[in-house]
Amino acid sequence: MQAFLCGTRSLLGLSLRQCEKRVSGQSRYGVASTARGRQSPEQAAHSRREQRKQEHSERDWGSLLALLNERITGLPQLLGFRVDHVEHGRLVASLPIKPSLLAGNGYLHAGTVVTLADTACGYGCYVSLPPERVNFATVQLSSQFLGTALTGELEVEAWLRHAGKSTQVWDAEVRSRATSEPSRTAQTIALFRCTQLLLEAKSGPKSERPSDNETYAAS
Repeated sequence: MQAFLCGTRSLLGLSLRQCEKRVSGQSRYGVASTARGRQSPEQAAHSRREQRKQEHSERDWGSLLALLNERITGLPQLLGFRVDHVEHGRLVASLPIKPSLLAGNGYLHAGTVVTLADTACGYGCYVSLPPERVNFATVQLSSQFLGTALTGELEVEAWLRHAGKSTQVWDAEVRSRATSEPSRTAQTIALFRCTQLLLEAKSGPKSERPSDNETYAAS
């Protein structure tokens, strides 16, 4: 698997770039960066777009899926969050419904639904960062609740709606899934949208900053 995320500490602890570089032992950006320096801005932008298209198709998404689940920590781990599918600009995840996720009235807690949706959008954003950004933060979110669930499993599908230089907008749909009746049609629980602020690498001592090759990422 090729390296594709900045080699800094991230929401996954050890960065995905560091983990993937241990697998591949290489980076693809040194030569390409030099070549772009001799191109016009329009040619360089076109080259970057074409390069990213190729990188997206070459990624080992199966290995990335396993890596994401291995690195789940904190609140997502406590709730039982699991990534089921990942690709550029889209992520599917699930969460088992258990008593600790219900509100005092016995119904699914709204915070559970929002946390699931925001986490899915966050992981999707993290693996879809543009080259000059290394991390992100949720700065705005909204949700519309359409139903509830008491048992079974929650499934969320998140997709990239807008990809900008400094922000991304992600949409998500949360659905209930009856584990005892797999053929039963999933019910929509909530619709969700959030805005992610894309963060640049912090300046600091040279030894703490990523190398030139590590500052690039596939968007």
